[in-house]
Amino acid sequence: MTLLKNLRLWQAVLIAVAFSFAVSFTAFNLQTRVTEIAPDAQSGIVIMYSLILNTVLWLVLSFAMFYFLQGLAQKYWFKSFVSGALSLLFIGYAGYMSVSAMQLSNALIAAADPSTPSQRLASLADAKLGYGYELDNRLAANPSTPVDTLRALYQRENQIGTDIKLARNANTPNSILIELSKRKDTNQRNAIIRALEANPKVINGELRFDAAMTLQVK
Repeated sequence: MTLLKNLRLWQAVLIAVAFSFAVSFTAFNLQTRVTEIAPDAQSGIVIMYSLILNTVLWLVLSFAMFYFLQGLAQKYWFKSFVSGALSLLFIGYAGYMSVSAMQLSNALIAAADPSTPSQRLASLADAKLGYGYELDNRLAANPSTPVDTLRALYQRENQIGTDIKLARNANTPNSILIELSKRKDTNQRNAIIRALEANPKVINGELRFDAAMTLQVK
């Protein structure tokens, strides 16, 4: 308390700004890590949004921390209580966002790793972590993803990227591969056919294309 009593204004400002910067900068790094793991056309938007959000966090947390320190130094207990509560609220929010970002990053890494246990891959298909399509794409490409999970991924509409990954996966059931080869949309069909041509089942002759480029069981 003696140190706080002797705390000067500039010292309180410096402590508040430095501490708040450490919190917001750490949160920014954790929240944008996902753009390194899964580069995307929207990565720039994610980075900009996180930058704005954490800059605002830095500013408001700096003010809250400053008034908290000043309140303690001047023994204004109500002032220190309110500003301290606000500081904890902002820190808690930063922590929540950072933990959520870490969970997403870890999920994306696990979804692409063939050594990830099948139970973990199946659970990731139902995870509500954001970046859903990218998570689905990685699961669809993973040769260790359980067949039931691949079937569930195929049922998700308007995810051409996921369908292309399924088309390449040797673990995808033949029935789904055949259905994919019947896709009518020209742009989607061309991309899917190229992916199917790279599927080990097509390469080794288990499945073959007929004259209409529709897959058939040999």
